[in-house]
Amino acid sequence: MPQGTRLYIENRNTISVGDGSPTTIDVPVMPGIIHGNDWEYAEGGTLASRAVMEAAIEKVEIQVASNVFSTFLVPDLLKMNDFYGHNFVDGFLSQMFSQDYRQNAFDAERTAFVPGAHRAPKFRIFINAGRVSPSLKNHLIVEGVSDAGRNKIASMPDDTVRPLIRHEVETITLTDTGNVATIFKYEGRTEGIRSLNFEGANITGIVIKVNGVEKYAYKSLARLNELLMQSRAVANPQSDTWHINFELLGGSLDGVYRPQYGGFSPDDIEIEIYASDTTNVRLLSELYDKPKSRTQA
Repeated sequence: MPQGTRLYIENRNTISVGDGSPTTIDVPVMPGIIHGNDWEYAEGGTLASRAVMEAAIEKVEIQVASNVFSTFLVPDLLKMNDFYGHNFVDGFLSQMFSQDYRQNAFDAERTAFVPGAHRAPKFRIFINAGRVSPSLKNHLIVEGVSDAGRNKIASMPDDTVRPLIRHEVETITLTDTGNVATIFKYEGRTEGIRSLNFEGANITGIVIKVNGVEKYAYKSLARLNELLMQSRAVANPQSDTWHINFELLGGSLDGVYRPQYGGFSPDDIEIEIYASDTTNVRLLSELYDKPKSRTQA
């Protein structure tokens, strides 16, 4: 479907910037795909540093048919950009849909955003109150498609919807330490789990059991990080986070963990967390799901 030429364009739809209130902008329903989204943010004419970006912007959202598909907290976006090797540039809050480290162009684009397949796709960004002279622009990395692709998007939107990343965040209360694990039941329901990112410098080991069977057991953060760095991606693990990234550990997008067997029943997922103290652990899940198409909304 793609033509192969990527363009970097400004989203010219109206942006009304106001601190303390959300800014919503229509996604251009172009006959093509979006590889990445850049928010250009400045205060008083100066492009925002990373610290200013985190202080100024609370979160961004993807909306489809007036419903929130996913919310992304700014520190989480920046953290995962760091992990995947997308370096921060002053003034630009980036969100990547395609992943160019994958084995080929087809794989790289399997999670691109096809706005024409959805009803009323929008981005929303939340700027905190009290900012001084904030300004905002939106830029998109886009790629056109062939005439056949345009016709397919228009006539069969269900077939052109791609799975998009969404984030879920939860806090895990630890009750045990040492050789006794805290058992956490993972109940996130999704088409696929890209990664589970456990934030906690006190973690000493993680075991994941699926339907009562041990499937993943990492008792060394150093070894987990080494496995991640052997993947095709530019993986940059953080010292306080156990990045159990199924996509990278599995070697491709098909390595994503799918928590349903036979397409019907959800897996029973239990996570054992070993730790040196009972400081809470924060879990950031990267999930793949398909937003509703135009015919489903």
